[in-house]
Amino acid sequence: MSEITLTSSIRSNLLSLQNASKLLDTTSERLSTGKKVNSALDNPSSFFTARGLTNRASDLTGRKDGLGQAISLLQATDKSISSITTLVDQAKATAQAADEASTAGITSLSTAAASFVGVGETGVASLSTEAIAATTTSSNLITINGSDGVVVNAASTLNQMAGTGVIDNSTIIFTVQVSEGQSDPIGAAGTSQINGASTMTQTVSALNGLTGITAAFNTATGSIDITGIGGINLGFGGNASFANGAGAGAGLNVVSTDGTATATTSLITGLLAGGSSAASGTQRFNTTGTSTDMAAQAFGLTDANAADFVFTIDGTATTAIVTDFLTIDALANSISATNANITAAFNSATNKIDITGNNGTIINLAGTAVGEYGITENGGSTALILSTDYAITDGSAPLISDLLTEIFDGALVNDTLTFGVTGGSSGTAFAVTASSTIEDLVAAINASDSSLTAAYNTTTGKVAITAADGTGVTLTSGGTTGLFAAAGFTSDGTTALVSGTAVTLGAKGTVAEVSALNNDFQSILENIDSLIKDASFKGINLLSGNNSSIVKFNSDGTSALTIDGLDIGITGNVNFNFTKDAAGYDFTSAGDIGQALSDTAAAVNQLRSIASTFGTDMGVIQAREDFTTELVNVLESGAGKLVNANLEEESANMLALQTRQALGIQALSISNQSNQSILSLFR
Repeated sequence: MSEITLTSSIRSNLLSLQNASKLLDTTSERLSTGKKVNSALDNPSSFFTARGLTNRASDLTGRKDGLGQAISLLQATDKSISSITTLVDQAKATAQAADEASTAGITSLSTAAASFVGVGETGVASLSTEAIAATTTSSNLITINGSDGVVVNAASTLNQMAGTGVIDNSTIIFTVQVSEGQSDPIGAAGTSQINGASTMTQTVSALNGLTGITAAFNTATGSIDITGIGGINLGFGGNASFANGAGAGAGLNVVSTDGTATATTSLITGLLAGGSSAASGTQRFNTTGTSTDMAAQAFGLTDANAADFVFTIDGTATTAIVTDFLTIDALANSISATNANITAAFNSATNKIDITGNNGTIINLAGTAVGEYGITENGGSTALILSTDYAITDGSAPLISDLLTEIFDGALVNDTLTFGVTGGSSGTAFAVTASSTIEDLVAAINASDSSLTAAYNTTTGKVAITAADGTGVTLTSGGTTGLFAAAGFTSDGTTALVSGTAVTLGAKGTVAEVSALNNDFQSILENIDSLIKDASFKGINLLSGNNSSIVKFNSDGTSALTIDGLDIGITGNVNFNFTKDAAGYDFTSAGDIGQALSDTAAAVNQLRSIASTFGTDMGVIQAREDFTTELVNVLESGAGKLVNANLEEESANMLALQTRQALGIQALSISNQSNQSILSLFR
């Protein structure tokens, strides 16, 4: 209105009042809306930034509803799993009651007890000879001296030792004989020849050249002392002639000393007869009952050369020859040398030679005149039967490293034994060779199928095969006289297995024992199936039909969790650990009770695993729900900081503006009074 002219003061007051009114309107709007930015005109940057934050917070708030529903789904599923677990525990208890009531079934397959004593063999710990007898003497000394007590030294001759008896220079023969009076002298070089002119030293040297004796000149007694192996004979003779001495007993004496008496009867007759008649005689070295005695004499053999041992050890024949001058120790060593699996030794407590061997060694003893040794079983009175197999055993079970061919009678070599499992291995063949051991058999069974467990029991000597209840096992032999027949496979040690026929391991009961329990078990399983089908929330069942639920966490759905469902129904399922439908369990069938126990135990474990998986999902969702709530609060708070008004400040502004407006009106009124004064002049 340009036609109206306002004074400068009025215009100034009017403009001030208009500005105050405008500010008052803005402050009133802020107080009424609570926001300092109500439109893009107020502050475009803050307005649009706050709107973005608010929109995201709104989107996330919408996701929280989905998270809450997912948590409810998992809670419902968890309650269902708890109830199912309770029913499975009841089913397990029912199966345990049936197991306790059952009285039949097969728990294991096993061989017969392994033994080193086979068919037609006699088991012995040892074989022993008869005891050799000792004489009453404790010494074994033969002495050559002069009959009239002539004192001689090492350089003296036999003529000088004879004293008043005269020995010409004809040959004198010393012999060592196995049998007394033996016509053919034996020993080293057969004989040892001397004559009356031979000195003591020469005579001793000649005697020491013979096998089995030791001679020495005794300077104290002036005699020749001779010791020898117990049981042999010293022969003395020749064609020497002796002149009759001046006194009785003149000449040479060959006497024996037993440690208490000084001399016994002269053993060479005719020495005092004079003339040219030959004189001869023998003296036996007494047996002492020790291992140094001559074996032939100790055992009283009539023909030592024929008394040979023929040992057949584990099928290999070796001969131990008893030679004429073989001592008992040497004989034992000779027997031991026939085979590394046997040992012979003289037993000083029993005066017998004991023949022992490694567990499982088969000894067959023969030979000419072997019976003269009086061999018995186990050192007792039962005489050895020649040409009969004796199995050396200490009574303990064979070791796992022992050969199958030694402990199971039968044609084992090149045989095969096949182990098959119903629903598992179709059959793994174990080829038996001459070197196959019990350990090889055990390893072959264990390797044939993971459901089989074989072990060798060293107490019973049996190889036992065990498996989970309900497992069908088939053993098939490659031959009628092979390992299958030789090892005597049985079920529970009683019923012989049939080659190629499956047997099922596991307990079973009679109809009277387990029928009611079987019905209860089946009923519980059917109720478990029904409960699983009812475990749904808003049409989603995570326990039946492999349903799944996708839970989205962020506004655009790129962050999400898929809750995978399962199908654990008992009937026709593949995810629950029951191997049969409810109606398939029959406690009167071998293995079904054990299978029910195994299945229920596995089902409980599986339910715990499923609950744990769903629990993990619930934990994730709850964490995301808490995170989303916090994030929404942060977003809304951030948006508020951009657009929300400070009500305390705006209230103060409102009061100030109201005061300012009142003052403006008053000032304007004052300004108008001057104009009114002029107007009054026209009245």
